[in-house]
Amino acid sequence: MTPVSLMEKIKAFLEEQTKVVMLSPTRLKPNIYLVDLPPRAAGDYEEITDIPANPMEVDERWPFIIVTWGESEEDSTRESQIGLVFGCHGSGQAGYMDLLHLMETVRIALLRETYNGWPCKLERPLFMGLHDEQADPYWTGWMTTTWVTPTIEEEVWKDVY
Repeated sequence: MTPVSLMEKIKAFLEEQTKVVMLSPTRLKPNIYLVDLPPRAAGDYEEITDIPANPMEVDERWPFIIVTWGESEEDSTRESQIGLVFGCHGSGQAGYMDLLHLMETVRIALLRETYNGWPCKLERPLFMGLHDEQADPYWTGWMTTTWVTPTIEEEVWKDVY
């Protein structure tokens, strides 16, 4: 299993696990992305920007979970670090609580479902936290997971002269 296929498997898993999670007063379910946030939906070319015209306008990409690849350790026991970045929108305590709820929902789902059809093994512990700087009403957090993939065995060369 390559890191890309593992990331896609985690993305599909998170989409299934969070389909009933509703966040913020508008009851939005989280968007799941690979690598980073896509550009915002925009109208004409002149209007394309990441800064909303109305500061109270909610970014349609929020709430979100982004699946990223971190690093891989030694070759013999291929361990891949998969990072998750979480984002929720909400003023004050509501946004904070939505973020915490989303992160805990994912943590529980990963620990409960790890070996059911997974080609990799999730190592414990999972590390998670909130980013030091928060820009209310946008709240972000992170989780780092370590996945052990099967060891690759060397093949014997055939018909070598």
